Amino acid sequence: MSFSQPNLPRQDIVVRTTYLIDTGVDPFRILVYLAHQDIMGVLRNRGILAS
Repeated sequence: MSFSQPNLPRQDIVVRTTYLIDTGVDPFRILVYLAHQDIMGVLRNRGILAS
């Protein structure tokens, strides 16, 4: 994922995730998205999200 603020350069954020995808339909559907990290915490630590 990439995030940016008007006064900061764009930053790529890499987090470990797991997806559960239904491949029995067309187009495929994402049923579950599970982040293995606190994404909001990562954004706060990088100054992208207000604390």
